[in-house]
Amino acid sequence: FFERAFVMDEALLGPNHPHVAIDLNNLGNVLKTQGDLVGAKALYERALAIDEAMLGSHHPTVAILLNNLGGVLQSQGDFAEAKVLFERALAISEGALGPDHPAVATRLNNLGLLLEKQGDLVKALALFKRSLRIVREFLGNDHPYTKSAQTSIQRVEEKLKKAEP
Repeated sequence: FFERAFVMDEALLGPNHPHVAIDLNNLGNVLKTQGDLVGAKALYERALAIDEAMLGSHHPTVAILLNNLGGVLQSQGDFAEAKVLFERALAISEGALGPDHPAVATRLNNLGLLLEKQGDLVKALALFKRSLRIVREFLGNDHPYTKSAQTSIQRVEEKLKKAEP
């Protein structure tokens, strides 16, 4: 269905329309889930180019695409570039939506996970705590995202305790 939507939107709206970028992002999500990281990366990059050209480089939709592309790069082991994209997505989301928006919590979580993998546990913990505060405010204590943020905090705190001399 995503492929059909893409073909129809591209034919009706042209190859550089924001709806085409949405279709590409959706297809990229499917490819990533299927393990086709190279294919997903290509689709996310094309969608990002369209949205940056049509919506501007500080649009919240651009942040979504940066976040998705960063996730692929992280999965491919390119942590340095993934970090750049996650940080840029976070800055865009904060600027466009405010510091306490649920989308900001997602960006904080993803950057925190990357920093945790890189061993920067102190910064990761700070990001997870901030994310928890946001999701708790919007979703309550019993939501799965809140529970996930709590689990991330507990995991990193345990790692920090083990690292103490």
